Amino acid sequence: MDATDAQRQRQSSGGEFELKREAEADITRREAKMKKLLLMIILTFVSTSAIARWDPVFETDDGVYFTHHTFKKKKSVIEVWLLYNLKKPQ
Repeated sequence: MDATDAQRQRQSSGGEFELKREAEADITRREAKMKKLLLMIILTFVSTSAIARWDPVFETDDGVYFTHHTFKKKKSVIEVWLLYNLKKPQ
């Protein structure tokens, strides 16, 4: 093997190394994208599960609603949160 053959062999092995490094970098980028996508999906499900159901208390022009999750009983007093859907600003 002469000097030019040795040089060609080093260049070819270096080229393979570069291709391998580029492939590994591509895999790393794909993994990062998949992690971001998975995080977005998880956050979407977590945030939508926090939506409360508000039931109407009575019918009026302005809606008055309550949610069952806010009922608190302290001795003879019942505490509940109300939501007012006002049609006109006050």
